[in-house]
Amino acid sequence: MGFRFSEIRLLVFTATDTVTLTASKVLTTVARESLPSLPEDRVLLQDGLGQVVRLRFDFSADSVQEAGLHAAVLEVPIDSMQLKQAPASFVRPLPATVRLIGVNAEGNVPVTSLGEPIVLATTTPEGGRLRFRLGSTSLQTLQRLMLGETPVRYLQLEFPTDDNTLGPLLLYAGPMLRPTLILMVTPPSP
Repeated sequence: MGFRFSEIRLLVFTATDTVTLTASKVLTTVARESLPSLPEDRVLLQDGLGQVVRLRFDFSADSVQEAGLHAAVLEVPIDSMQLKQAPASFVRPLPATVRLIGVNAEGNVPVTSLGEPIVLATTTPEGGRLRFRLGSTSLQTLQRLMLGETPVRYLQLEFPTDDNTLGPLLLYAGPMLRPTLILMVTPPSP
């Protein structure tokens, strides 16, 4: 679906009068009975559905597991061309924000003493990809994940729960194009 929030109006008719009301806040949810048919190497992430994409990375290699982590960037390629195939005058903007969080084995989000997820990064779709730069607390948690010393077991892509839309993203998940975690590390001493 494509709606432009600024142009939404509700017309109320009575026998003697008509009132036009404009929208002041949007909360959108969707109930889907079946998934759309997608190319085999794509995964749909759509706002308003509460669905997520889970990412697991293998840190078992000694050269990575014991390395000192200095920086981390997660890149997720998106298929923006497939979503642009729509009728003329149909508006389907990309979602404004996508969130990356860390999740424990029970499916819960571990938080800091301030109530923030211990792994948290946000980004905006741009240039055919999502690019998450992990900050200090998230980087420390990722280092502990590499060492097996944190409750976080996987990373999860989702949409923030405030000001949601119906905006979809098609993520590449095939052998040629797939999410990539880029690590800047200092190798362990021999």
